[in-house]
Amino acid sequence: MRTFFLTCEFPHDACGEYYRRGKISNIKSHKNSNIKSNENYQTNIPHIFSAGDVRRGQSLIVWAISEGREAAYNVDRYLMGSSNLPMKDGGDLPIK
Repeated sequence: MRTFFLTCEFPHDACGEYYRRGKISNIKSHKNSNIKSNENYQTNIPHIFSAGDVRRGQSLIVWAISEGREAAYNVDRYLMGSSNLPMKDGGDLPIK
């Protein structure tokens, strides 16, 4: 296992959080302020991903954990070109 550090401008941990419009320039969000992202959890800005409450809205912790794991897999694949992280078998609740 390799360890490395990334520099970023806006790290964000979500604990019942919501996106405050305008905080990240040009990021697209739904009318309810949830950040829009594709099936890989990537937003309209190529190197920014979203998951959990900020993507789906306030929900159960199990959905935040599930989305966090899926987002981690996709971030790893984005940065490294592939990922060995586990991925769930599919199925999810629709985004509000």
